[in-house]
Amino acid sequence: MGDVNVQIEKIKIKGISIPDLLSSTFKNKLKENGLNTIPIALVLALPSENSTVVLSHQNLKEMEDKEMHLESVNPDVIKRFEKILIESKG
Repeated sequence: MGDVNVQIEKIKIKGISIPDLLSSTFKNKLKENGLNTIPIALVLALPSENSTVVLSHQNLKEMEDKEMHLESVNPDVIKRFEKILIESKG
């Protein structure tokens, strides 16, 4: 049997939702154009880190309760994004 390597790739953050991250200008433009949307996932590419970040809600209740999942294969990216999200909540 080969080596086993365990890596944390996901954390859950409470108190912020994906709609909180989107600008009100963008959300208003969607509404003005008859697009009633509920954002439940956001994927960001990080070319300099050779990685991606996935922010997601598993269901609408998580969005309403402001519970968001943060995923990346890079643990350092998770820590940095966690810090940014907490600071941006203000």
